[in-house]
Amino acid sequence: MGFSAWRQSPLKAWHWKFRLLTAELLLLQRDIAAATPLLQEAPSLAIPEHDWLLARLLNDRGIAAYSQKHYDEARQLLDRAYDLARKSSFQDLIAQIRIYRGYIHLALGQSGASEEEMRASVSAAELARDPYLLATALTNLGFILLQHYRYDEAIEWSERSLEISRPHGYHLLTARNLGNEGWCYYRLGDVAKAESDFAEYEARSAKLGRWEDQQRALGNLGSIHFARQDYNNAIVYYQRALATAEKFQFESQKALWLNNIATTYLDMGDLPSAESYNRQALELQSRLQDGVVSILPMLNEAQIAVGRGEYAAARQIYGNALEAAPEDPDRQWETHSGLAELYSREGDPLQAEEEYQKAAGILDTSWSSLLNNQSKLTFPSRQTLFNRSYVAFLMGQHREEQALNFVERRRARLLADTLGATPAEGGFKGLSRRSGTVLLSYFLAPEHSYLFVTTPEEVQHFPLGPEDRICGQVNRYVSGIIAGHEMPALGRELYDTLLAPARRLLPDGVHAVVSPDGCLNGLNLETLIAPTGRFWIEDATVEIAPSLWLLRLNSRAAARNHSILLMGDPIVSSMAQLPYARNEITGIASLYPGAVVKIQEDARPESYRAADPSRFWAIHFAAHAVPNRESPLDSAVVLSQGRDSSKLYAREVQDIHLSASLVTISACQSAGARTYPGEGLVGFAWAFLSAGARNVVASLWDVSDQSTAAFMQALYAGVRQEADPAAALRDVKLQFVRAQDARRKPYYWAPFQIYVQQVGVSK
Repeated sequence: MGFSAWRQSPLKAWHWKFRLLTAELLLLQRDIAAATPLLQEAPSLAIPEHDWLLARLLNDRGIAAYSQKHYDEARQLLDRAYDLARKSSFQDLIAQIRIYRGYIHLALGQSGASEEEMRASVSAAELARDPYLLATALTNLGFILLQHYRYDEAIEWSERSLEISRPHGYHLLTARNLGNEGWCYYRLGDVAKAESDFAEYEARSAKLGRWEDQQRALGNLGSIHFARQDYNNAIVYYQRALATAEKFQFESQKALWLNNIATTYLDMGDLPSAESYNRQALELQSRLQDGVVSILPMLNEAQIAVGRGEYAAARQIYGNALEAAPEDPDRQWETHSGLAELYSREGDPLQAEEEYQKAAGILDTSWSSLLNNQSKLTFPSRQTLFNRSYVAFLMGQHREEQALNFVERRRARLLADTLGATPAEGGFKGLSRRSGTVLLSYFLAPEHSYLFVTTPEEVQHFPLGPEDRICGQVNRYVSGIIAGHEMPALGRELYDTLLAPARRLLPDGVHAVVSPDGCLNGLNLETLIAPTGRFWIEDATVEIAPSLWLLRLNSRAAARNHSILLMGDPIVSSMAQLPYARNEITGIASLYPGAVVKIQEDARPESYRAADPSRFWAIHFAAHAVPNRESPLDSAVVLSQGRDSSKLYAREVQDIHLSASLVTISACQSAGARTYPGEGLVGFAWAFLSAGARNVVASLWDVSDQSTAAFMQALYAGVRQEADPAAALRDVKLQFVRAQDARRKPYYWAPFQIYVQQVGVSK
């Protein structure tokens, strides 16, 4: 409307403003043919704001040239526009120009220059004080980092853009940020957050009529289901995305969904369907220039060839795939993994091992390059299938010790990295011998799960059966215990599954250190019922290690000073009071002269740091805990209101160095609320171990305030008598087991487990 009104006034600034705005809207709609006539003439020198209008015109011409992949022409036009804009400090134009110069560098494979331009565009947009422009610049910088496989960095910039776009109602920018962020979370293995972003991305795109974005969101939701091995729903979403791509002729995306459908059928074992869809993808991608799209059907083609026993053809295809995407780490490790499986089938274990090691090396490098801990927690979930494949290969080669080392090296990796863990002298057998313990490592997989048992003399493995069956039993058993039931039949059944195969190596009185996997992180093995009808705790002392890799021999050579910090019984208006918390704290304090006690208004989050926790031999909390499943490091112990908050977060705890022999979190579900593949149960136990605590007692579920107070006083009375924390914890549990009242039920004593990074009883 504006351009129509001013069409006949080419010597007026408003003519050009509306003219260029019309052209820019057409460019956004990718209607280059309609935009081009509006950009052919230039404003007269006599027109006010000539330099700004000319710079904007040159920028628009550059965008048109970029859209047609005329990159040299586009760069020249944008450089001329930039010179004009810089002379007059037109920061808004500078930001826009640098965005598209960044995209040209990206198209030409100049990643460093592309990122530099995008960062400069953010700075210019900040100077221009234009929120829409700033949100746009932030979105584009996040996208560039995504393209460079720097997913956790990209999330930070997308989040900043969303903080602007959501409240300002910039709906398209919000939708695209959600799509970018969701893809980053997906690549980092956080499928729950990715699914949430993709679902909102799809809904917003549909509402806006952005069909290309909508079909991308639908396809990405299909990938979420694929990652969960929910293949039927994956096919449904991929088919919906494919139908939309076909309707609107999004050819590159159509090839992608055809490929993904083929990949899904491959995983389902339906080779004919996989081959049919993959053939369509290959035919379509043969006329496309998108290398990343091209390599995907190549990988499918190779797997189909392997499935048909056509190994020579598969080798050739995999080789081509390695050359086609040399900079994409995901495609590289997937290809090496595929080659490993191929060589394994051919009976060439040396070549298979070499390819597995190459894939593992790429995955390790990708993990190490991540910048934030949350990304490092979620990323290993993407390599679960690879890990299972490699373990199956090693077990098939009768290389049990190598399989155990591989499993444990990739378990609790972030924790081990934080603590600077290195291989124990003499390996796991040496550690078992010097510490007087038997080491149990569980590995769960859909078809073949294993228990690895290490003694001073040997490493033995025991098949356990499929993961689903084990976890079904575990979930029923734990649910029953939490409900207060005694379930001896299921307890015996689980003993027979998880411990009986190794009974020869687990004599009465054994000191066992357990590295659990998957659903076993939520099970206290002490509750299992031995053939004698006794709980296993009556025959064993049990400690939990997030990974055997991080274990060290107990180095407590110095005499104990018995210094203890006690915090709890806070003033909390939003939650129910814990009537026995004060009794718990005062009872423990009476055992330790000189104990530092922080209760009521003194039990504030900042009081913990101010107390200098590194100087204490023991630290004890008696308060509510709020587990955070979505972000476990944001789990919190709820204390009295402090300067900024009433919550002491796990992420704060892990940054405050400790040398404590014992930390106890006498709070609900303090051990953790979420198990990560590759890291285990993450919560306060993990955070305090990360900070340096040698032993951490934490709970798996909520339990009675009154019984907990008695339990904890008895624990610290035992520890006061120079008992090892694990032995003292066992003694208290046995007191409960042998009680003649309700305390004998596992509900009251079994939630508390001891998590360790050092083993062996100090004398």
